[in-house]
Amino acid sequence: MAVLITDISALELWDKGLSSRVRLAGEHELAGLSTSAEERRLIVARSYGVSAPMQLLSLDGFHGKAKEWDCHVWNQPLPPGSVVRATDEIFVATPEFCFMHMAPALGLYDSLKLGMELCGAYSTLVPEGRNPRKRPPLTNTERLCAYLNRVFPTTGESKVQRVAKLLVDGSASPGETASYAQLCLPYRYGWYGFRKPMLNQRISLTAREQRTLGKGYLKADLLWECDNRFVACEYKGVESHSGEFNLQKDSIREVVMGNKKIAVVTITHAMLMEPSQMHAVAELLAKLLGRRLRIPGQRFWETQHAARAELMRGGACSWVR
Repeated sequence: MAVLITDISALELWDKGLSSRVRLAGEHELAGLSTSAEERRLIVARSYGVSAPMQLLSLDGFHGKAKEWDCHVWNQPLPPGSVVRATDEIFVATPEFCFMHMAPALGLYDSLKLGMELCGAYSTLVPEGRNPRKRPPLTNTERLCAYLNRVFPTTGESKVQRVAKLLVDGSASPGETASYAQLCLPYRYGWYGFRKPMLNQRISLTAREQRTLGKGYLKADLLWECDNRFVACEYKGVESHSGEFNLQKDSIREVVMGNKKIAVVTITHAMLMEPSQMHAVAELLAKLLGRRLRIPGQRFWETQHAARAELMRGGACSWVR
């Protein structure tokens, strides 16, 4: 029984390290891919390593729901790079296809968060109450945009493509994603429009600095280069930046960055939730980068208020509802 797993179920498999044992599926392998009613009755999601209901894609026109599966129809030719073959009978949608297929229903901010996650080193697709899972990036912005250009070659820029252009590689946590979004999304979305930073950029250290920090390099969460100097925004999450040991480590880290002429601006989770504090961060960052903020007016704040509710839904920056 061959199945084509997609959307959330596919991302569950990619999160668990699927990439090490797959190959792209050819068009001929997908031709005629279908399951009978009897075969569908035998599907148990956990036997495929995913949560129920398992998200399936049908190429033969069938659609429906059951306790163990939810089957969507795809009635167009699948663009190259859409599906991999994990085993003889298990096909899985690529992260690029999942983004293209899921984003329209998610809306701007959830699709942005999904894209940042796929191009980042974490996943919020975890049991409720658990911290995000660390894992290597599933794709990057270059591959994602190239895939979308193949899907929408001549029909003008789609909403999905516009979201993809807002993405940046390398986020390591939901807090970093939220920090980037609040500082760098355009004014028209209610944010501050700073140019895209480098996320988790490695900073080389001298031998002495390596001994002091006990590591070979530093990573700056958000880093901008300006006139041969650097400005960094460091997100300090509750879990990894609390306790005496972590506070001491952060203090040493900030001294080393200061010695390397890197200006550091700190952002906490509480600040992400408070408009006045994030505005103060934006003003300081603008000063360090030699830029003047131009807030359009009251409508800007109204837009930001609505946007923050979507970006930080329930205090969490996750696309998973």
